[in-house]
Amino acid sequence: MAMYGLLAHTHDLVDLSWTTRWSPDQPAGGPDLHFQVRDGTVAVTASTTAARLLLEQHGFVPTADGASYRTRDGLDERGLLGAVTAAEAHAYTHGLSARVHLGIPTPADIPASTRRRSAPATGPRITPSAPRRTR
Repeated sequence: MAMYGLLAHTHDLVDLSWTTRWSPDQPAGGPDLHFQVRDGTVAVTASTTAARLLLEQHGFVPTADGASYRTRDGLDERGLLGAVTAAEAHAYTHGLSARVHLGIPTPADIPASTRRRSAPATGPRITPSAPRRTR
């Protein structure tokens, strides 16, 4: 079920992956935009005025405390991903850095299972049969 849900949005997820837009020439430090997708909601923080203006162009609204942004009400899952994809791509064209956390575990988040040693076989022992006599 989880894999089906993941594959339904494969292209969006690949587009939103921070490694898609990563460049060794990009300065270290925090991104201009930080998207957090979780449980059918999107929260965004913007660290620059240009990033805040860009979010407002894409319909994101400031939260009551003014520290972050959210998507407008009434968007389904596809609409949420579309809003994030459009804003992230637009930010990229303006040279703004963005980091998107999709809220799904990656293989690195899944703990390795403990290795179990196989138990020795406990079935009946087969002993060689006695040689037959020939007449």
